[in-house]
Amino acid sequence: MEYYPNCAKRLTVEITEAEDIEQQALLEFRKKLKTFGGKLAIDDFGSGYSNWGILRDLSPDFIKIDGSLIQQLDSNTEVRMAVQAIVSIAKAHDIRTIAEYVSTREIQTHVLEIGIDMSQGYLLGLPSMELQHGQVSENSLKKEPCPLI
Repeated sequence: MEYYPNCAKRLTVEITEAEDIEQQALLEFRKKLKTFGGKLAIDDFGSGYSNWGILRDLSPDFIKIDGSLIQQLDSNTEVRMAVQAIVSIAKAHDIRTIAEYVSTREIQTHVLEIGIDMSQGYLLGLPSMELQHGQVSENSLKKEPCPLI
């Protein structure tokens, strides 16, 4: 990051909630990332036993709500209430939320009703082979982002 500070501003690092990373090293990395303008996302938030302290200690810019929860928004009231609580706490800490695995219009409707900031999933676009292989064409960089439905 020191060598390419302008690139760091465009960088978002994702870690999973369950990553087995030494806490102090993670805190130091977060501090350095923030110094250079990079962002931190906690992936799969809500999977397993959530560590709410991670929100306080790491102060992530984003949490990506686990797809196993998102996929149940239209069928499980308890899961919906849990996701609403996650979103409420995130908003109180100025953390943006991302719904993973949004695959139907019904789920996207629930995502919007709950107030989740962003979505990703098959409803919005299929994975790109270019990105999976690190080959991003000039043409793909010019594409507009998918609108929320």
